[in-house]
Amino acid sequence: MDVLCDFERILRTPIPLAYSVHLHHSIWIYILSIPYQIVGDLGWWTIPAVAIASFCLLGILAIGQEIENPFGYDPNDLPLDDFCDVMRREIEVIVGNHLPAAEEWIFSEDNYPLGPSFPLNARQLEEKSPEEVLRILARIPATLVGIEITSGKAPQTTSYGATGYKRLG
Repeated sequence: MDVLCDFERILRTPIPLAYSVHLHHSIWIYILSIPYQIVGDLGWWTIPAVAIASFCLLGILAIGQEIENPFGYDPNDLPLDDFCDVMRREIEVIVGNHLPAAEEWIFSEDNYPLGPSFPLNARQLEEKSPEEVLRILARIPATLVGIEITSGKAPQTTSYGATGYKRLG
């Protein structure tokens, strides 16, 4: 739903007319004044130099106008119908699959909640005492798991940011 709202916002927020007019005028003033600035240095080479510069600047202006509204059926527009077809097929697959009960996937033999470094599945961890689980968790580097283990206390969840980490809970 958020993506749809973002698309609607892009579609319904055009480039302001004053900005578009100012951009056109600025580019044309620059293109028309550049020959007078470089003719002394380039002589007759001013003509191809200005032609190349004009081609580049007017091309960028045209590209900006083309991508201002990426929705529609022009050749350069986003293929939204294709995107919607892919999403529809994926949603049909998700909805069409049987959702397993939590016990089925939590206690699956293939579920290793502590990662590949610790070959204990959820059923094996459930059989251990809380102290044993804390000792196992203490062997995992805190930077990989995002928890801080203190002896005799429950694990503390942490958040890592640009300035290090801080305790959340």
